Amino acid sequence: MKRIRILLYNQVGHYPLEAMEDGVHPESLTEQLDYLVSQDFRIVSLDQALSYMEGKEDLPEKSIVITIDGGYADAYSQALPILEQYNIKATFFIAPRLIGKSRLIKGHALPCMTWDQVRSLMDKGMGIGHYGCDGKAFKKVPKEAAEEDIEGSKPLFEKFLNTQPPYYGVFEGTPEPDTVELLKKHGYRAMFTKCPTKQRLSHFSISRIQSDDDDFNIFLVKTSKSYLQFKDSRYWKQIRKYHLAKAFHRLSEFYNRFAVNNRKV
Repeated sequence: MKRIRILLYNQVGHYPLEAMEDGVHPESLTEQLDYLVSQDFRIVSLDQALSYMEGKEDLPEKSIVITIDGGYADAYSQALPILEQYNIKATFFIAPRLIGKSRLIKGHALPCMTWDQVRSLMDKGMGIGHYGCDGKAFKKVPKEAAEEDIEGSKPLFEKFLNTQPPYYGVFEGTPEPDTVELLKKHGYRAMFTKCPTKQRLSHFSISRIQSDDDDFNIFLVKTSKSYLQFKDSRYWKQIRKYHLAKAFHRLSEFYNRFAVNNRKV
């Protein structure tokens, strides 16, 4: 299968710092999408991306997909207006059992979208996916619980959306072969997770690049061609071992402070 850039966003808003571990501020999302548009990236749907990965469709090298996980209310109130500003279509992965409720993040209750809002996203041409296991790491969820999530969510999708999403997304981790068969049985075309998967690319281990930093320099690195090539390679283990990612973050922070101080002079 071919590789393509698939960005993964979570919370988009102004929350307490501890609840923003995987989130970005709306201003950062605006800056990042503005960059993609100004640099002539072609923002495509997951359907187009999967067809490209399967060799059924040609896409430009600078193609990219936007996905937003969690089903948080801010996806509708904060992210959607920014996407519409740039006429960008995205896929929103929702946890059906949390719709109309809240999810607890580091002691903070973050409200989720309502079914009316999810249907509104569909009416606006946005894609909908199934955010599995209520946002828990797939590898830490008992196999029986993961299977219950897959089977038990189908009636909710059929009741409130009259359709079954073709894509399953998880916070991290990849499924065992029998779980893959269950996903196929219930009509899922592919499963999307977070990099690195540390395994061969397949329909049910497609990694996404998490955009969870307000630092624009980090975003530039994560959307680069080189990052796409090595993010699931054996070299990732060495990067983690020697804390190279943290070192780059510190270097970028130093550069940002230096640039700010120079502007003040």
